[in-house]
Amino acid sequence: MMLLLPENYQHTLQIFLKYSDNTNMRLPQIPYINKTSQIASTRMRRKAFSWGFCMVDMIIYVALLSFFMIVAINGAIIMISSYSKAQSARLLDSSINLLVSKIGREARGATSINDALSIFNQSPGRISFFTTNAGVSVPLEFYIEGGVLKMKRDGVFIGDVTLPGVSVDEILFKKIDNFGRQAFKMTITLTANKSGQTKTENFYYTTALRGGY
Repeated sequence: MMLLLPENYQHTLQIFLKYSDNTNMRLPQIPYINKTSQIASTRMRRKAFSWGFCMVDMIIYVALLSFFMIVAINGAIIMISSYSKAQSARLLDSSINLLVSKIGREARGATSINDALSIFNQSPGRISFFTTNAGVSVPLEFYIEGGVLKMKRDGVFIGDVTLPGVSVDEILFKKIDNFGRQAFKMTITLTANKSGQTKTENFYYTTALRGGY
């Protein structure tokens, strides 16, 4: 009776018989394949790949977050800077309006310019008027001290003319005397500082004295 075997088993059996006839030779070692270790290794490779992919994602997310944070911070800085500049401009306008109002009011109520106490055509300049107080003529002065325009009457300090946060960089007075009519022209440079933002501007003002009409 003949036993029929598949072709691959026949080949294996021939190799076995060949080596069994020769007692000096050993059967070849058939490597043992541990399927469990193969599966574990495959899973470790998959985990390593997954971890590497997560790291790439994390780097991209951090880069995008950093970019948007930089944009947001720059936008906030620009907004704060613009707001501070607007405040400086507003402070400058308020200060020049107050200054012109005070000097103009006193000048229109003055009888004449006090040449002895005035400094013309140079900076820092000084302007002094003769005003009437209870029927007595007294001098009134506008002068610079510590970058602030101040006012005093009859030698007594009255107060500051410029607002806090505003400094006078330059002030110049020019006397105008036309056929007995007295007037003066003022050129002043002011700088306003608000929250580290500065704004500098030049202003020009001309007015006549009441006694000059």
